[in-house]
Amino acid sequence: MYRRIRSRLTYANVTATLALFMALATGGAYAANTIYSDDIVDGQVKRQDIGYQAVTQGKIADGTISTSKYKSWSVTTGVIAPGAVTDTRVAPDAVTGAKVADNSLGLADIDEASLMFGTVIPAARVESSVSQSSGTEPIHALSFDVESFDTASLHNADQPTRLSAPIDGIYQITGGVFWDDPGTSSVRAIQILENGVDCHSGGCKAEAVQGPASAATGGFQTVQSVSTLLNLKANDYVELGVAHNVGESPSILGSPHDSTFFGMAWLGPLP
Repeated sequence: MYRRIRSRLTYANVTATLALFMALATGGAYAANTIYSDDIVDGQVKRQDIGYQAVTQGKIADGTISTSKYKSWSVTTGVIAPGAVTDTRVAPDAVTGAKVADNSLGLADIDEASLMFGTVIPAARVESSVSQSSGTEPIHALSFDVESFDTASLHNADQPTRLSAPIDGIYQITGGVFWDDPGTSSVRAIQILENGVDCHSGGCKAEAVQGPASAATGGFQTVQSVSTLLNLKANDYVELGVAHNVGESPSILGSPHDSTFFGMAWLGPLP
């Protein structure tokens, strides 16, 4: 038998047998932790080769995931850690009004300077360079053509009777009138009008304020003033109205009598 086996031994047979034993001895595979990144051809690890939840936060380098890698609407509030989104993470002008929930912002969230055209508080004081007729009742609005100051275009020469609110908020409204001597006794009144509404028409709002009326004795000039706080919306306007009840229309004296004026200043947002 040995002669028969020996007669069949060749170099090829011996080499093939040794190769078989070596393969069987090593298991034909790599041992654990013996494959490194240098052993893998670039680009050969595909998505299907990666196990579920195998790529954790610690495996991702900072700044390597860009917006193009996210599916639309895939990042929800449940995915973002509390306090993770800081102001440096938000692109300029990325958060628009549509992204902010209604009634979600309080006074602490609002920069009041942003409501005031930067660092300027909306305010104006206007006067009249000419005398005007007061007219009898009902009250009518005075015109003003001289701007002592106007920080935010509250006064417009095309609508000289008005001071308009540029933004929502609480406003201080103040007006004064210098009446000339009418030559007879009469009751004179001034009133702040809001959006053209006055108390004499029976349609005034609660915020509309009746100015003081004084029974002036003929032969005397009269100075009257009125002031109030109003909650105005952007583009609401106010006017200073005057009237008297009997006799000839006394004049409202203009410049240089600066007691005839109209002023308006923004104080702050409505709480």
